Amino acid sequence: MLCLPLLVLKPADQVARIKVTNHSGVDMVSMVVTDPGAGGRPGTDVLAGPSSLRTGVQASFEHLGYSCARTIDVEFADGHREQRTAASACSGVVVEFASRQGGGTENPSFMLGNSGAAPMTGFHASKHSASEWGQDRLGAPLPQGQSRAIYLPRGECFYDLRATFSDGQTVERRNIDVCSTSALQIP
Repeated sequence: MLCLPLLVLKPADQVARIKVTNHSGVDMVSMVVTDPGAGGRPGTDVLAGPSSLRTGVQASFEHLGYSCARTIDVEFADGHREQRTAASACSGVVVEFASRQGGGTENPSFMLGNSGAAPMTGFHASKHSASEWGQDRLGAPLPQGQSRAIYLPRGECFYDLRATFSDGQTVERRNIDVCSTSALQIP
């Protein structure tokens, strides 16, 4: 007789509390929320149906899942798509989709891509005028070939950037105008 182990799935019991703010200048027509801990199960479109999230509006919602992490995939009315990751959404999190206009001091936030040979284990972005690196903005390791949103406070565009990798490599870039880009690959 062949005995197979019994696989017991734990119930979805982690409630993510998420506020999404749309400051992009374009209405959102789709917002799919996925729980990475759900083993590949498809996400839920929280804007399903004829609704949209108009620009300048904030929406709050709860999403039941297996972990506290959530990935939010958004499609805008102009066809543009963006993704954000909320690592600890169970304690409540605000996710902002800011202007894609660029230039000036409008939006210093960007998507950070890891094109290195190893996982990125730290990322620091400090104002160019600062004398210290400040806090780690990565939160959790960023695997090779993946991207993550980096949110920086409005009001400053020129930053010094420092990425550290699990293989000991460190990459620094100085006096970078992050307002003029929506994505940055390191190294």
